Amino acid sequence: MQLEQGSSADIQGKGKVSEIELPVIGMYCANCATAVERALTRKSDGVESANVNYASESVQVRFDPTQTSLDQLAGKVHSAGYRLVLPDPDDDPGNAEAIARRQEIEKQKR
Repeated sequence: MQLEQGSSADIQGKGKVSEIELPVIGMYCANCATAVERALTRKSDGVESANVNYASESVQVRFDPTQTSLDQLAGKVHSAGYRLVLPDPDDDPGNAEAIARRQEIEKQKR
């Protein structure tokens, strides 16, 4: 499953564990943040931790890339009703997040 690409995140490999911070679209309250965190950590092979920051609408995930992928993480967030903005190596990271936010605002206007 391929979802919206782009991010202002940096990936730092730490042995078998990678850490990444990604924007989350669709969170409107603290319960939304809890739902995203649960979607990533419950029954998730390879996810060490997920810390959602509701104020910045982002999640910091520590995971083992040999056991799960960013696409799988995005699918779990999508099944909870939210959208994880994945990094695209060809795009400017800050620009991708801005584009995703504008698309979300346009969607809500309709």
